[in-house]
Amino acid sequence: MKKLTAKDIMNREVLKVPAAWSIQRLTEFFAENFISGAPVIDESGHLIGVVSSTDIIQSNTLPEEDPESSGPHDYYLHRLENRYAKVEIATLKIGTEPLTTTGDIMTPMVFKVSDVIKRNR
Repeated sequence: MKKLTAKDIMNREVLKVPAAWSIQRLTEFFAENFISGAPVIDESGHLIGVVSSTDIIQSNTLPEEDPESSGPHDYYLHRLENRYAKVEIATLKIGTEPLTTTGDIMTPMVFKVSDVIKRNR
């Protein structure tokens, strides 16, 4: 039986994520690509860390939906009523982007895995 190396099982097309992404965007990216982790890059494309779904869970930064605070404020409703139907106004939601970024929750260490098995003799 042949012993497998990292080279035999690795994915050559690595999906990387920018450190500036919000946690919400990172979560969507993981779900869209059926992955649970990725390398993190800075604005210059340099590898600066790794992030995983465990980091997201441990950070506890996903926004919670508060149905009462996510709608338009009463102050703005009078202007909206002249332009939109009440059904359309009822569907409006005001969202905020969380301030925590991927760079904030990532592990700032990167380990290189050699594809050669070194044996202690």
